[in-house]
Amino acid sequence: KAREPQKVYDAKDIAGDKAWDRIYNKVHACLHQENPTFAVIESIFENDRNDFIVKMIEEVEPDSRNAAFRITCAILANWMIKFYKSNHFRKSIDGVNEIKASWFGIPSEIAYRCIQLFATPLPGGSKSEGTFVMSKQNKEKNIVHILLLCMIARGSSMSIPTINPIAECLQVPVKDCCQLLKYAGCTISKSGDVYAAKLKTPLEFPTMSRGPRIPRGR
Repeated sequence: KAREPQKVYDAKDIAGDKAWDRIYNKVHACLHQENPTFAVIESIFENDRNDFIVKMIEEVEPDSRNAAFRITCAILANWMIKFYKSNHFRKSIDGVNEIKASWFGIPSEIAYRCIQLFATPLPGGSKSEGTFVMSKQNKEKNIVHILLLCMIARGSSMSIPTINPIAECLQVPVKDCCQLLKYAGCTISKSGDVYAAKLKTPLEFPTMSRGPRIPRGR
């Protein structure tokens, strides 16, 4: 069934209530500061910021109707990038203690959600404790959720003007990112060496035997 592109995927479903609320409430507070964009960017430790995420935040008009929503999506993508880069190569990942404010530098609510979505318990473990591992499918799912959050953060255009810096940040071939976005129903275009993506309705999916499962809007 055709619907508006921005309603196909649900950012709040991707984030989960606790992770979404933690970031959204902080963003909302920052947007009431004298220099809201600066306050939002400074709320992320400098070493944890990705340049293309900062640029994405700077493109949002602070007083626009959906500013807090879009910026929250961008910051969630930023933290999911850190989760991927910190864990995709590990043979095992420690569970998250939600009592603590952060987990290896990632807000605990977001880290816990990442474990839920992008990791598999090792034998004898569970989704709430123990140790985990990221399978190939977990890694692909992590990447596609990052890409979709970046797309949703762009607003109603539902586009990524250049996929290349995201792929470079994740150290993943840009063509792999493009393929994952195709699985999510996106259209890919290329100009020179620059790849772009856009979500249009009705969605068109390539034939596939397997791939990451992605929460969609209701």
